[in-house]
Amino acid sequence: MGLFSNLKNFVTGGGAEVSLEVINQAKRGSPVTLRVTAIIGPADIEIEHVSVKIMGKESVKVPNVNVAKTVNEIVQSEKKTVEHSENTFQMKDELASDMTLKASQTYTWEAKIDVPEDALPTFIGKNAKHKWQAMASLVMRGNDPDTGWLDFEVS
Repeated sequence: MGLFSNLKNFVTGGGAEVSLEVINQAKRGSPVTLRVTAIIGPADIEIEHVSVKIMGKESVKVPNVNVAKTVNEIVQSEKKTVEHSENTFQMKDELASDMTLKASQTYTWEAKIDVPEDALPTFIGKNAKHKWQAMASLVMRGNDPDTGWLDFEVS
């Protein structure tokens, strides 16, 4: 049973539970502090590094746009909703590297990431929005345990 349990953790990333917390209000021109917590499962795990990624993403959705298309050499017009997204900021930080995390232990790391002064703040409009997301992961052989992308506010 132990061998199959360890194999399952290797494949699914179940060797640890990872969480991410924004410690202070994120503001343009100031650092945001992120705390990563990892609770290790019943077996030691070897990690390559602990990483934090943050991303700003602008998305635009415009309804009822006349779009031309050619069908059988005849130009036709149809109304469509046009969508586009673009990353406005991306950053990755490694907080620790090449270590063994012991079974049943809890580990924490903090990252201070500068949010550029000219970065877009978080906003949600009628047809456009800009959101900020962060993700923490333990990078290791197999499937990396991570938090998934979590939204946070930048003012």
